[in-house]
Order: sequence, then C-alpha cells, then structure tokens
Amino acid sequence: MLAQFLAGQRPCARLLLRPLHSQCPAFRVGIIGSGPSGLYTADALLGTGNHIRQNLEIDIFDKLPVPYGLLRYGVAPDHPEVLSIIPSVFEKLFLSPSTSTSTSGSTSSSRCRFFGNVDIPKDLSIDELKRHYHAVVMAIGCQDPVLLPSLQDPVVLESNGITDQVMSVNDFNKWYNGFPDLHHPQSFIKFERLFKNPNVRRAVIIGNGNVALDAARVLMADPIAKFGSTSMPSSVIDTLCASHVEHVTIMGRRGPVQAAFTTKELRELIELPNVVACIHEKEKCFQGINLNDRILSRPQRRLLELLASLPDTKDAVSPEDNDTNGCDKDQNRKKKKIVEFRFLASPLAVQRLFPQSMMMLECEKNVLRKKGIQVECVPLVGDGRNASEQKGVREYLPVDVIMTSIGYRGIPIEGLSFSEKKGTLIHKNGHVGDNVFASGWIKRGPKGIVGSNKWDAEQTTQTIIGMADLLLERHSMVMGMSVNEEEDISILLRQKGIRFVDFKGWQQIEDVEKKRGKERKKLVEKVTSVQEMLEIVQRERENVQIR
Repeated sequence: MLAQFLAGQRPCARLLLRPLHSQCPAFRVGIIGSGPSGLYTADALLGTGNHIRQNLEIDIFDKLPVPYGLLRYGVAPDHPEVLSIIPSVFEKLFLSPSTSTSTSGSTSSSRCRFFGNVDIPKDLSIDELKRHYHAVVMAIGCQDPVLLPSLQDPVVLESNGITDQVMSVNDFNKWYNGFPDLHHPQSFIKFERLFKNPNVRRAVIIGNGNVALDAARVLMADPIAKFGSTSMPSSVIDTLCASHVEHVTIMGRRGPVQAAFTTKELRELIELPNVVACIHEKEKCFQGINLNDRILSRPQRRLLELLASLPDTKDAVSPEDNDTNGCDKDQNRKKKKIVEFRFLASPLAVQRLFPQSMMMLECEKNVLRKKGIQVECVPLVGDGRNASEQKGVREYLPVDVIMTSIGYRGIPIEGLSFSEKKGTLIHKNGHVGDNVFASGWIKRGPKGIVGSNKWDAEQTTQTIIGMADLLLERHSMVMGMSVNEEEDISILLRQKGIRFVDFKGWQQIEDVEKKRGKERKKLVEKVTSVQEMLEIVQRERENVQIR
C-alpha cells in the first residue's frame, strides 16, 4: 500500500524540510483557507486524542492579509451573532501556546500560525506544499458564482450597454462587506454610479436562498438605522442612503415549497419598517399545497405559513400610491417600498429597447408536476397543459438592476482531481490524493450554514488521523531525515519576496479598524485596501524596530 501511495513522488529540495524529531516527530499540516471550514479543521485536529496532537504544527494560509474568509466578507453586517464563533473558538487557535519542540530546542509561539497575503498556488505551488507538510488541506470554498448564460453573456451585456446593471449577488455581497477587490476605485464607482442614479428604482434578484434575501434586505432597509453601527463600510452606507431602489422582485423558478431561505431570514426581510412584502399570483403559487401535509418538515411548514400570510401583489400597496415627487433623502426613506416574491418563473433574456431606457427582463412561467417521487419544473404553455415542446407563456418585467444568486462553484487547481459537474474536488472522505485533503464547500459543495463546516471538518480530520502514521512514513521516505538545520515555510516565502502577514499583523490591522470605528460610533471601520493593510503592518514593524 505504501509503495502505491509513494508512486510518482519526486525528491524535494531539502530547504523546505523541517526535520522530524527522532523520538517524537512533529506532524505538520498546511491548511489553505482561513474561513470557517479551514479553522474548524484546525480546531478538530487540535482536539483529537491521537498521539500526533502533542506535536501538531498547523500553518493556515489566506490570499488576503486578514483571516476568517466568509465570516468577514460573506456574513451580512446585521448578523453579528454569527461572528461570535471568532473570539470563542477561532481566535484562540492562533493564541494558544505550542507544546511541540523542534530538534533545535525552539518552541513555536502558537499551535496555529497565520500566513496572510499568500496566494495559493501562485505564491506557493501545490507541489511545494506537499513537500513541506505531512498533510495539506484545501479549504478554499467555492469562489465562483454560477452565472446564467442567457443573462450574463458579456458580449450581449456590452452590446446592450447594461454591463454594470447585471451582476451576481456574490459581487454585491462582497461590496457591502468591504471586500478589497470590490473597493478598488474602478470597481467601487460602478456601484456608486448605479445606486446613486435616481432612475434606478426596480431590482430583480434571481434565486430563493438566504443570500438572495440578504441582498434584498440591504437594498430595502434604512441604511443608517440598520447598518450604521455595524461593520458595513461607511462609503457603502453613504451610497445606499442615496439609493432610489423602491421595488425588489425575488424570483425563483420553482414554488414556495422548494424555497431554500429560512423562516428567520424571511421574517427579517418582511418586517422591515416601511416595506410591504407580497407574492405575485399567490393563489397559483400555493395551488396544491396543503400546510398540514405530513410530508412537510416542521421548518418547511413554518416557512410556508409565514409566506401564506403575505398578500397578493395586486392587493399590496405600490410605490405609485406614495407621493414620490420632490422628496428629499429623509422623506424618500419613509415611503413604502415593495418586496415581491415571484415564484414559478425562469428568466430567459434581458435587453434594453432604447438607449438610456429601462431594461426588460423576459421570463417564462413554470408549473410543477410529479414524476415518481420527484417534482420537476416545466414551462407553462398557453392552454395550461405541460408540453415542453410548445412555447411557454412569457412575461416581461421592467427592471433597472438584475442580480443572480443561483449557486457557487469551486475553482479547479492544477494537479488536483476536480469534478466539473459538481464544481468540487474529487475525494473519498476528504482524501483527494497523496497527502492532499479537502474540507468545506470545495469538498461537499455550497450547502449548509457556517456550522455545517464543523462536522465536515471532523470527517476530514478523522481521515487524516487514520492515515497519520502512513503520512509520517511517506514523508520520511520521500524527503529523507538527514537535514541538520530546521527550515521553515516562512524562509521560502521571504526568498520569493512574498510580504506575508502573520496573526500579530492581523491584530494590528484590526486595532486600526476598531479605532476608526470608535471615531464613527460603530463596531469597526474596515480597511478595504490590501495595500493599506500591508502598509499598516509595515508601519508597526518599523515602529517596533525604532523602539
């Protein structure tokens, strides 16, 4: 078995090797990604009762200079309770003292080290990581949003002059959370120009998950009252204050039973002040749905009961019933806004009929029908029959901005087996191949909540622990045991000129964010530029040298 496992391995440069203690060898793990899946994996490894625990050395890498990934840039700013996992669990990983001792007698300052501003595989290749660590865990998430070719073909968008008006919710989410790429001046001005335009009043969000409802809530809420004291960047709040969006349609191709958002998220949205929530053609959407059906789970029933309490669009108050002429910003915020759920509709195409005119979104109506124990979604034809070969019933919606939220995919990495169909790494219980493992979305797909990554990480950890002796033996046979000086991954990074940021550097960035937040009477004021983050760390290093 070991011979098969070692097949195809190449001798490595000994510079990267930290020697293993002859009596009690260190077990080195490199985790790529400092979001929930990566940190839950580190926590599970440190909590194992296996013999490797006492000599475990974990390095956690992130492309950005700051840790926490999805928790920092994916969780809505008005959900601070989700972030409580950071100080209670994740922060302690980097602060807990190490008990492992190297052959030279030195002791690392913590069990887990953070290496921010390290782009894998650009700065460190997978082969380099495999040579340095006994186990490499890919916890990089699913970074690419799934796009709708019919709506998001760059050529079509550019020819219609609507490139900036059709986007993924992923980009919008990153923007309002202060993700650096979306706060580069050229990127930020796109959002500023869009939402400060007085003619941009109607938005359509395609997707029926929590992320879609987060986006709708951000668009509909009073920015200052809802987000003024949160981590949302002040520049974003200022832009949203100038927004004239007053009607948001949340569109899903299937029905209410198949909606993926939670009751909690729905309630937060529909209970916003000055917002009226409604359902387009409610009676048709709920046709055939029995709220007392035993097949429904308790969460499904609660969600459907809340949806059923909403009025039909035709019975709801519309923005036209409000006097919107001549309103200043404060008055404009007080008038009623509409959140409309439009089920059983599939977007087909978008176009602008005339320059500077409103876009038109072409949709096809759907119906659900049973096929065995499954429910399939098919187009609705003019006579009401289900016939996929006939042209379906079309609708045309006026819209100023379109956002898609229909899922995510992982990004293939050279040298690692990848499933194009699933958009994830191919693995067996978290083992991808050789000494490479996977955890989180890149392993199971974009499913579940933040806490779902915990059990997923535990499974991957058990796989690593089960192979620990084999991994140690593999490393000693492939790498050799004759190095006299202990070398560290940081040496290689410095040789390559990579300005990596350690956890102390992140704490310095965080201190600046808290100080700026205090000045604005808010939680934090995020630093939204990678260059500024690096300058803060460099400035602190220089101050230490002076002292």
